[in-house]
Amino acid sequence: MSTSFKQDYTLDPGKNQVTLTILSLDAYFTLDGDTNQLQTFTYGEKGKDQPKPQKFTVHSDGQYVLTMVKTQYENLTGGATSPSYCHLYFKPEGANWLWSTDVQASDNSTIFAAKQGEHTNNSIVIQVPTEANPPGLPSGLPSLNSSIVFLLDKNTNGNLLFRGNVPLNDQMTGQSVDFTNLHQVLKEKYEFQTGLSDFPAIGTYILRDIAFLDPDPAGEGNILMAEIASFGATATSQVNQTWYPETASLPLSGGMLGQVANWDVEPTGGSPAHTNLNLDVEVVKNLSDWMNTPLQNAAGNTIQTVYYIHCSSGHDRTGMIAAGYLMYNYQMDLSDAYILGTTINKLTVPMGGNLIQNCYDVTSKDEDALRSRCFVAGTGSASPYNNTIVAMYNTLNKVTDGAFSETAISGDPAIGNTGTTYVHAYYPWHTSTDS
Repeated sequence: MSTSFKQDYTLDPGKNQVTLTILSLDAYFTLDGDTNQLQTFTYGEKGKDQPKPQKFTVHSDGQYVLTMVKTQYENLTGGATSPSYCHLYFKPEGANWLWSTDVQASDNSTIFAAKQGEHTNNSIVIQVPTEANPPGLPSGLPSLNSSIVFLLDKNTNGNLLFRGNVPLNDQMTGQSVDFTNLHQVLKEKYEFQTGLSDFPAIGTYILRDIAFLDPDPAGEGNILMAEIASFGATATSQVNQTWYPETASLPLSGGMLGQVANWDVEPTGGSPAHTNLNLDVEVVKNLSDWMNTPLQNAAGNTIQTVYYIHCSSGHDRTGMIAAGYLMYNYQMDLSDAYILGTTINKLTVPMGGNLIQNCYDVTSKDEDALRSRCFVAGTGSASPYNNTIVAMYNTLNKVTDGAFSETAISGDPAIGNTGTTYVHAYYPWHTSTDS
């Protein structure tokens, strides 16, 4: 197999046995001094240090390679068990980073000695986890993480907008969308955030699932295919910036009425370089139009619509579009749109990465018991996501003279980068029943 990208890395397993397995298509490993093409390899031994790290190379046709890391170690006291799992992305020849953790609901990100998130070095160091494994078994592909599902908007016409991550179930193989479980998660988030009990019953509303995934088989094509197959689609081209099925007249599994579409958004100046600011702005405007326009069923009656936007992990691309939507739909200023576009419900446990568990009310400065933050990756000029949020603001507001730069949202704009993460205790749809 010939590939377009390759990158050398090293793996230091510590006193652990570590197995790396590639989940993406059209990608493989080679080990130092060997030409054999591997989908998985194991290095290290439980309880014993290795004399040197394992050198290996990632080869891929796409710039993102999803990998599962399995770590086996000596059992510890305090509830820790072996093995532990965590997903990570390799980005061969990446301009801004070379590998990044991609924490899913059942992953234990504390197996990595380095901080969570994106890394510009090529060294991966594994340690004995500092926290017990989360409940449940890890999935092969990313799976629905209910902790970061959040009600982003509630329109007076009844339409709802949620943000989250890939809505697949958490099986190791044969993953699909569990519509009954997704409905229950959306219902619980709605009731918690609004204090209301009028979330529609399954089958009485249309679910419109909007993915922000790279359809390339060497990118996120395998994730996208698993998702859209749940709606009856057989090729990613069927959902490219269009709804599938064309109408939501036939029930899916669990009785759900639904459609799916994929918009391959990426930050301006990021990679893949096949997207641009115009596409990002187009998605934001479309989302606003959809939310403000009631749909009709086959009988010609208005039917409530629930929109669910997501990328793979529900962090970067999702936060970027969420912030853009708020600034366009509500003419919100840059700082408020950035904060509210990256707000989620309070995390009950630390999850690492760009998820900030403990945040503070921007007005009272007291710790907020109900809200956490899900930042987009990086800060300042090192973050194409932040830069794109700023660029969308300038474009949507036709700002030319005195346009904002990326420093306007470097770190946290509400507090001038002093190190504290703030949240707002309101949302545009805020009601007296919402605390």
